[in-house]
Amino acid sequence: MTADSEGNITAVTGEVITILGYASNELVGRSIETIIPDKYRADHRAGMSRYQSTGTKKVMGSWLNVQALHKDGNEIEVTFCVTERQGVLEAILETPAAAQFGFLGKGSRGGIA
Repeated sequence: MTADSEGNITAVTGEVITILGYASNELVGRSIETIIPDKYRADHRAGMSRYQSTGTKKVMGSWLNVQALHKDGNEIEVTFCVTERQGVLEAILETPAAAQFGFLGKGSRGGIA
């Protein structure tokens, strides 16, 4: 998945679409908060605000275990890493659910890329 510096989704992969249950057009152009459960949105906003105002990248390059919001409203456990390339934020996603969809081999990383 890629997002602009404002946190708006600009592209998603088929794996993300399948894992999270959204069609591409339901995510592209929307805020990344679409897949962030309500209880974590304030922390996300604070981090994005810090990133936008100071350039501080507290989570960049670190693998984090979090909950993502499936289209059906259920939270699913994911591990992700955020990187930045020329002002574009990219997230790489790994989830136990990905294995059941056949996207990941043991120890591999699946993509929101």
